[in-house]
Amino acid sequence: MLFLWFSILTLSFWIGASCPSAAQEESGTAVQDEPILGEVMVEAERETLEEEPMDTSAFVTVIRPDRQRYRVTSVPELLKQSAGVDIRQLGGLGNFATVSIRGSTAEQVVIFLDGVELNRARSGVVDISQIPLDVVERIEVYRGTSPAKFSNAGIGGVINIITKKGKRRALNNVNVAAGSFGTLDFNATRSQSFDRFDYLAFVNYGRSDGDFKFADDNGTPFFSGDDETVRRKNNDYDQASAVFNAGVRLGDRTRLEISENAYWRNQGIPGIGAFQSETANLITFRNLLSMQLKRQGLALETLDADVGLSFSLQEQRFEDKKGEIGVGNQDNRDRTVALAGNILLRLIPTEWTVLYLNTGGGWERFRSRNLLADDPEGEPQQRYRLFGAFEQEFYTLSDSIVLSPSLRYDFYRDEFGGMSEMAFMREVPSQSKTHHFFSPKIGLRYEPMRYISLKANAGRYARAPNFSELFGDRGGIVGNTELDPEKGINWDAGIGLMGPELRFITKPRLEFSFFYSRVDDLILFIQNTQRTSVAQNISKARIRGYELTWGAELFDMVHVDGAYTFEDARDRSDISFLKGNMLPGRPRHKIFSREELVWRRWILFHEYHHMADNFLDRANTVKISSRDIHNAGVSFSPVKGLTLTAEVMNLTDEDIFDFIGFPLPGRSYFFKLDWSF
Repeated sequence: MLFLWFSILTLSFWIGASCPSAAQEESGTAVQDEPILGEVMVEAERETLEEEPMDTSAFVTVIRPDRQRYRVTSVPELLKQSAGVDIRQLGGLGNFATVSIRGSTAEQVVIFLDGVELNRARSGVVDISQIPLDVVERIEVYRGTSPAKFSNAGIGGVINIITKKGKRRALNNVNVAAGSFGTLDFNATRSQSFDRFDYLAFVNYGRSDGDFKFADDNGTPFFSGDDETVRRKNNDYDQASAVFNAGVRLGDRTRLEISENAYWRNQGIPGIGAFQSETANLITFRNLLSMQLKRQGLALETLDADVGLSFSLQEQRFEDKKGEIGVGNQDNRDRTVALAGNILLRLIPTEWTVLYLNTGGGWERFRSRNLLADDPEGEPQQRYRLFGAFEQEFYTLSDSIVLSPSLRYDFYRDEFGGMSEMAFMREVPSQSKTHHFFSPKIGLRYEPMRYISLKANAGRYARAPNFSELFGDRGGIVGNTELDPEKGINWDAGIGLMGPELRFITKPRLEFSFFYSRVDDLILFIQNTQRTSVAQNISKARIRGYELTWGAELFDMVHVDGAYTFEDARDRSDISFLKGNMLPGRPRHKIFSREELVWRRWILFHEYHHMADNFLDRANTVKISSRDIHNAGVSFSPVKGLTLTAEVMNLTDEDIFDFIGFPLPGRSYFFKLDWSF
């Protein structure tokens, strides 16, 4: 297999090299599935905190979308390329998608956008398809352990998304993509920098009919006589977004950054394949406004500070007056308001240690209105949060050893007025509840040689129950205010190799890591009546596995990247018929590989995704076969700044789905024009 051959080849080059190449550059952060292997140096002209690696010992993948900007792709599609990451989707490009890291749930992964946490107390699940890829500068995927420099930590890890900022040279970019199922995506960017001021303005519009064909079993999976091929109904969407990032230097050492991010989406809710809906609809509006003040050198020359403040508003209108989705007829308008802030301090007292202190808090309020009720206004649900995190990095033996212990404290207070949203639901009494979490973490990195890096991490994390689990949700979820938080312990260890550059192979890299996690008091929804479910702490999970990533450039023409993940995720529930089962949606084997042939103005590319068979339910009764997905295309640049691309996704037309009853598209065709000037 290609990945095995390349692993052996890279290792042999590394061992056989007698001296390092002068052309080999130091690498402080991984790029597109490469490990963090670089040297740690304290320089006279320090970078801002945002530009530094958040954690020198963690296993991190850094994805830079500009390296694949000729592709017709999205944030979920790029994250699929990362080791240890699983994406679950309800449709094709632009449809709802969640992310899991190393067998975690979607709620256990914390996602940041320009320092603003996107996970909301209402449900905790982030739809990553809502983030327009063209405005993204880079994506950092922290697998397993979470750096203390973030305002929150996840049992599964952290995904940090950083948007683009103004460039020194004025830049305009326009790209249009169109393809199967009436899909259209338009993006325009303007970026410019002046003496002390820079800005970036971005707008996006996208739409799709989403009416792909799929195999429908009519709800009888064990009887093939009524199977037929039908089109997906009510799966269309229209969306628009706008981003404005501005920065101004207030002095030689002070910079103020302001970011405005607005998003709107109108989409149909199709329902499961066998019972498709006709009219169910969801409208979402989200606005994020954030500010960051950065100062190098406060009272002490070696003391830096970042002060962040953010305000977010999200409104959703869910309309299902025919009762096609969930339980009962629904017409709900929900609003979530959140305010958060933090102060991150960095002190370098000596050349062998760096100290970080991150502290702050936030407030979040959710209120739902049932427009079909006589008294539509529901009681508000509120969460108050305070946190503090301290981390110290120790450097010894010419920076070949880095030790980074940290401790995080989180305080949560939840309040609920007591009125249920749906008339048929059991009322939950007025409640106030608090949680205290202490999360220790330690990381170690050792570089015995320039091209080899050994890393190990261990940490303990927790997740507070969200509002849906605590207080109930529209359509049939009964609240349970007696829930305990989920608790997880993670540890990992591995080795990274960065081979010397030779005449015909450059940038060879290889990383192997082993991981283990145990999660207690998992929160799951259990059906308690025909019409309602209740969240309960009834489960445990144990996940272990290993990851292998590789990459290189051959003859300055062929670029190869890839990742292999083995994951054994087991249910350790107290329920006898579930104990020992595989966790749903966690395949044991997953392979990704990408090859690019660059010749003059042409790029030929191919991607391969393999996913082993896995189960879609906890009882392990609904099994999907292994899948082998091929994407391929060609890109051509007739003149400087102009790129034309044609791409085929799911080349072999596989029938696939990530959730029970939610099919994914088969073979589809896309075309893209990208123009920078």
